[in-house]
Amino acid sequence: METTSRKIIRSNAVTKRIGKSRVQIWRDVKAKKFPSPVEIGTNSIGWYEDEIDDWLASRPRRNYGGAEAEATKEYETAEIARRHEERKLTKAAAQGIKALEVKADEIESARRYREREGAAE
Repeated sequence: METTSRKIIRSNAVTKRIGKSRVQIWRDVKAKKFPSPVEIGTNSIGWYEDEIDDWLASRPRRNYGGAEAEATKEYETAEIARRHEERKLTKAAAQGIKALEVKADEIESARRYREREGAAE
């Protein structure tokens, strides 16, 4: 069985790497917004370096204008329009289904009426 070793970094290195204070890191750990530390020994902890790297990579980017912000705005506008169209189609489909159900009820009522008229003769 092959094992891969994971590098553990200590809290001073983590605070320098991510730019947050030790207290804020603990708040985020408690709120499940940051990876939990691993126990290295009785009185020592650290974090897996790859988990810190993944967390950093998952952070959203800020757009302060320019072509990237404009492209993001266009994408969001297109996404809103797509969702709106999807809701309209869903609503139209639901209305179509309701109309079919009403028509089926009318046909069933007419069939029962014909059966009663035929039985009455």
